[in-house]
Amino acid sequence: MAGPKSTRAFTLIELLVVIGIIGVLITLLMPTISSAMLMARQYMTRSTIKELEVGLKAFKSDFKAYPPSKPRAPPTGPKTDPTSGERPTGAANLAYYLFGPGRSGWGIAGGGLMPFSNARPSRSYGPYYQADEDDMEYGTFSGRLIVVGFLDAFNPPGVILYFAGREDSDGRTHFDWLDGGADPTAKKNYATLKYFNQCVKGENATAAMPYRRQDYFLVSPGRDGRYGAIMWNENTGEWEPADLGAAGAYCDDIGNWKRSGER
Repeated sequence: MAGPKSTRAFTLIELLVVIGIIGVLITLLMPTISSAMLMARQYMTRSTIKELEVGLKAFKSDFKAYPPSKPRAPPTGPKTDPTSGERPTGAANLAYYLFGPGRSGWGIAGGGLMPFSNARPSRSYGPYYQADEDDMEYGTFSGRLIVVGFLDAFNPPGVILYFAGREDSDGRTHFDWLDGGADPTAKKNYATLKYFNQCVKGENATAAMPYRRQDYFLVSPGRDGRYGAIMWNENTGEWEPADLGAAGAYCDDIGNWKRSGER
């Protein structure tokens, strides 16, 4: 009668060798995986911006103007601009105008309200964009909970800012960087007007046409969560804010523009 078969277990050395091989493979694959994830997040963010563009075009088709990004005048002061925004920042205004009151659209669906006039609507308009709850950031404004912006696909996600162009007294298009909101830490909005000009204005900008676009800008902060130019600091091993003119610096923001050398 045959006895029981003997089984041979792994030795400690063999286990360590296997673990070491796995560790080496992970080390070799990490850059590739990280690069693939970054590309995927960039692609998803660009797709979101494209979808917002579709909504903006549909809104303009119905109301002959893009949603404004300019914050409204103080409650105690006159509303000098009849199409000034109803929310404190351009990003919040973008959500408000694309969704409509109560996020149900304008006209009949919006309780009879229209974005730029008191005209009595005969039909419903919009909503012009759909977003999952996790794809939006919320905040409080005038005691109400509102959508303060649509989020990009990075981790942590950043708010996609919105800047609508408006004509100045000379008929030239003007954009106000403060429509993005003021944040001294530069974590959520443009650090300075300098960053806004470097990344949103075109190269060789002229006084007559200083911007790449004349209608509106949609801007994600990109991989670093900051709006503006960045560069890799070899001493700290981190991406840090930088002047766009510095060697190795570039604007990692993702927007609805195309600049030479954009990554």
